[in-house]
Amino acid sequence: VLLVSSSKVPNKWVVPSGGVEPDEDFATAALREVAEEAGVKGTLGRFLGTFE
Repeated sequence: VLLVSSSKVPNKWVVPSGGVEPDEDFATAALREVAEEAGVKGTLGRFLGTFE
């Protein structure tokens, strides 16, 4: 499980979450959500799967 520090609430850890926009793939959505929720740019490793 990936946890990132929240860019909106100091000292809070969050699991990045959100939806995939109609014009993007899973990888783009993952990078966008981490940037939105943690305020950081990341890189992707191996795809493990999805959960709901």
